[in-house]
Amino acid sequence: MSKPICYSKMIKIGEISQYIDVRGKDERNPLLIILHGGPGSSVSHIASKLQVDLEEDFLVVNWDQRGAGRTYTEETPKESMNIKQFVDETMELIDYLLNIHKQKKLYLAGHSWGSILGLITASKYPDKIHAYIGIGQVANMKQGEEVSYQFAYNEARARKNIQAIQDLEIIGEPPFKDPETGIEIKMKYIHQFGGSSRNFDVFAFLLNNIPKDLSEQYFKGLDFSSKYLFPQMMDINFFETIKVLDIPVYFIMGKYDYQTPTEIVKDYYDILEAPSKNLIIFEESAHCPNYEEPEKFAKVMKNIYKETYPIA
Repeated sequence: MSKPICYSKMIKIGEISQYIDVRGKDERNPLLIILHGGPGSSVSHIASKLQVDLEEDFLVVNWDQRGAGRTYTEETPKESMNIKQFVDETMELIDYLLNIHKQKKLYLAGHSWGSILGLITASKYPDKIHAYIGIGQVANMKQGEEVSYQFAYNEARARKNIQAIQDLEIIGEPPFKDPETGIEIKMKYIHQFGGSSRNFDVFAFLLNNIPKDLSEQYFKGLDFSSKYLFPQMMDINFFETIKVLDIPVYFIMGKYDYQTPTEIVKDYYDILEAPSKNLIIFEESAHCPNYEEPEKFAKVMKNIYKETYPIA
């Protein structure tokens, strides 16, 4: 008889209280942590709406990371907002969940910013992870920004969008002289031209469904997280720092992703060594294939489970 799991609570991670949400149709199913993007774009408030199919095969864990969502407080030290701290806390969360649910390993997925944490954690903690799944994977941030900008500029010219052309020419190619303004303008047009979402505006859905009691905290956390973490992201180049993984790895990318460009991930996939690896392209998605094509994503995850979960 299967027993469903559904709980959310604050737990102690990294010496502060952090929020987790865990859902699944059968408590015996393997744990799957999905590390949210952003930085600061926690998704626990929409998890129940967009991951129902996943819950058939996994205990799905959504965690509001340090400085994000229900975990954000104004007392969060800005010096604690660094990638090493987040990786340490990811490993701490893994140990906590494995202990509570009496499992030896779990599945780790990371989306966008979360894929930075996920890949680093997978490289450091392979003994606790069945497989790593990178969604909208970051591979080389500086190169990604260049490809992203070029997409926006080419689209603006193709569409004869004079305002977009002018805006993009004013900020110039990356690295931007004014990074905050440059990234904001570039992202505006990436989103407008379909490089973030294709047929389903995930980001609008995410922001429009924030509960009233969370809204102020959420947006403060988003600003706080971006301010301190985004500059650190710009130094990420996994072509140089992670060339080998000791566990199976899957990259799930949207064909139209120009936020973390798929073409760069294809190149990274080619050089990455792992016991097994697979690059899966979702033909109707951009940056959020897990939410833009949720049924297909659940089927892919079911296959990953079949390929990597040890039979007792």
